[in-house]
Amino acid sequence: VSVSDATGYKFNVYNQAGTTLVTSFESATISFSFSQLTGYTFDTTYQVRVQVIRGTEYGVEGTACSIIDKV
Repeated sequence: VSVSDATGYKFNVYNQAGTTLVTSFESATISFSFSQLTGYTFDTTYQVRVQVIRGTEYGVEGTACSIIDKV
Protein backbone atom coordinates (compact mmCIF):
# COMPACT_ATOMS: atom_id res chain seq x y z
CA VAL A 1 0.00 0.00 0.00
CA SER A 2 1.47 3.33 -0.97
CA VAL A 3 1.73 6.16 1.55
CA SER A 4 0.47 9.52 0.26
CA ASP A 5 3.31 11.69 1.63
CA ALA A 6 6.11 9.21 0.99
CA THR A 7 9.02 10.30 -1.17
CA GLY A 8 10.26 6.72 -1.48
CA TYR A 9 10.49 3.29 0.07
CA LYS A 10 13.40 1.28 1.42
CA PHE A 11 13.18 -2.47 0.95
CA ASN A 12 15.15 -4.50 3.50
CA VAL A 13 15.55 -8.11 2.40
CA TYR A 14 16.46 -10.62 5.12
CA ASN A 15 17.21 -14.34 5.12
CA GLN A 16 14.33 -16.78 5.68
CA ALA A 17 14.66 -16.56 9.46
CA GLY A 18 14.58 -12.76 9.28
CA THR A 19 17.80 -12.47 11.26
CA THR A 20 20.37 -11.45 8.64
CA LEU A 21 20.07 -8.55 6.21
CA VAL A 22 20.87 -9.85 2.71
CA THR A 23 20.44 -6.58 0.81
CA SER A 24 18.50 -3.36 0.86
CA PHE A 25 17.63 -0.75 -1.73
CA GLU A 26 15.52 2.34 -2.17
CA SER A 27 12.82 2.94 -4.74
CA ALA A 28 10.36 5.68 -5.63
CA THR A 29 7.66 3.02 -6.01
CA ILE A 30 6.11 0.51 -3.61
CA SER A 31 6.98 -2.54 -5.71
CA PHE A 32 10.13 -4.31 -6.83
CA SER A 33 11.25 -7.37 -8.75
CA PHE A 34 13.90 -9.96 -8.01
CA SER A 35 16.03 -8.52 -10.81
CA GLN A 36 16.62 -5.49 -8.55
CA LEU A 37 18.15 -7.66 -5.82
CA THR A 38 21.84 -8.39 -5.69
CA GLY A 39 23.03 -11.77 -4.49
CA TYR A 40 19.69 -13.51 -4.16
CA THR A 41 19.34 -17.26 -4.66
CA PHE A 42 16.57 -18.71 -6.82
CA ASP A 43 13.99 -20.87 -5.00
CA THR A 44 14.88 -19.38 -1.62
CA THR A 45 12.48 -17.72 0.81
CA TYR A 46 13.28 -14.22 2.02
CA GLN A 47 11.66 -11.89 4.53
CA VAL A 48 11.04 -8.34 3.29
CA ARG A 49 10.41 -5.35 5.53
CA VAL A 50 9.66 -1.93 4.07
CA GLN A 51 10.42 1.51 5.46
CA VAL A 52 8.65 4.65 4.25
CA ILE A 53 10.96 7.52 3.30
CA ARG A 54 9.73 11.08 3.85
CA GLY A 55 12.39 13.50 2.66
CA THR A 56 15.48 12.56 4.67
CA GLU A 57 13.61 10.63 7.38
CA TYR A 58 13.09 6.87 7.41
CA GLY A 59 10.13 5.30 9.16
CA VAL A 60 10.35 2.11 11.19
CA GLU A 61 10.35 -1.20 9.36
CA GLY A 62 6.92 -2.63 8.72
CA THR A 63 5.84 -6.19 9.42
CA ALA A 64 7.83 -8.76 7.42
CA CYS A 65 6.33 -10.64 4.53
CA SER A 66 7.76 -13.80 2.97
CA ILE A 67 8.67 -13.89 -0.70
CA ILE A 68 10.11 -16.62 -2.90
CA ASP A 69 11.15 -16.64 -6.56
CA LYS A 70 9.75 -19.79 -8.19
CA VAL A 71 8.81 -20.76 -11.70
